[in-house]
Amino acid sequence: FLLQNCMSLLEQQELLRLLQPQLEEEQQRLTMLQQRQLIIKKPMKSTKGNFFFLFSVIVITLFFFKTNAWPLSQYERESSLILNKANRFFIILEKKDYKDVWVLLTKQSKNIIINDVCKAIRKTAKKCNLNLIKSSFREGKGLARDYWDSYLRYFNPDIILKQSVWSIRYIHKSQAEISIKYKKAPNPVYLIMKKENGSWKVGLAESFFKH
Repeated sequence: FLLQNCMSLLEQQELLRLLQPQLEEEQQRLTMLQQRQLIIKKPMKSTKGNFFFLFSVIVITLFFFKTNAWPLSQYERESSLILNKANRFFIILEKKDYKDVWVLLTKQSKNIIINDVCKAIRKTAKKCNLNLIKSSFREGKGLARDYWDSYLRYFNPDIILKQSVWSIRYIHKSQAEISIKYKKAPNPVYLIMKKENGSWKVGLAESFFKH
């Protein structure tokens, strides 16, 4: 009843696969006990203990699948959405469509960028107008254009778009990570993606900015 109501067919198959080693191990243990004539003395206690062990394994595994795993079809859909959204971000960044770049960033990335810009302004001026900075980035003009143009002088999106291999590292309910392996780099970098208001956003600053 639990399996029929809590799990899809694929999850049931995966559960059976995961439980198989424990079941085989338990069977071997019982066989050894029978051979040594230890199980005969207290059969009811052993049976209850075995039942409790198997029931605990099933409950824990069910909990794991319900809270951490995605059904295969949903996982594939989310993977496609995440990869497409990240790919689109770097394409429009390369095209210098800074208004849409801002739309695709996470709230945390936006806050980090605005705070960094404000700190830079305060080095030469006493006052920083946050509303003006936010408006500039929303429109993709003025200060925002200068910021992203400067960013692109140090970062070439083609390195990620055309010279790297992408793969999903993990997907959770509201956060995921993409592994990006540049062909000349020994190790991959990881791009954080966050789901905000039902849409996946790019955590550019969380992933690559050093604070």
